[in-house]
Amino acid sequence: MQIRRMTSADVDAVAAIENESFEFPWSKRSLKDELINPIATYLVVCDNDGAVCGYGGYLKVSDEAYITNIAVKSSERNKGYGSLIIKALIDEARISGVKAITLEVRVGNVIAIKIYQSFGFKSVGIRPKFYPDGEDAEIYWLTL
Repeated sequence: MQIRRMTSADVDAVAAIENESFEFPWSKRSLKDELINPIATYLVVCDNDGAVCGYGGYLKVSDEAYITNIAVKSSERNKGYGSLIIKALIDEARISGVKAITLEVRVGNVIAIKIYQSFGFKSVGIRPKFYPDGEDAEIYWLTL
């Protein structure tokens, strides 16, 4: 298994994961744009054959990071890839001088919430009707 920076060669695989993971997925164009965004960091986790199994990314503003997306291919879930991605994002953020990381997660995404909490993320509030379908988001912060 390998965790590395996302490249343009990964966009199709990441877009496929986006499409199967989210009701309102990011487009390939958006993913490509993030690769040239100077405040963005995106990582992929690959299996031993080099196939992309998941990805995650954040935007860095000053000394804070905002996790934008984390997703794992449906056939590869429950293997710990999500946790590996979160740990790698935290490590990358720490190296780049980040002092705090934030994210929003659907209030109904119990699995993701448990994973974030296991890394020390703390709930600080709710964003009502945050998602296009009207579901609330819970706001989490992690101080490094």
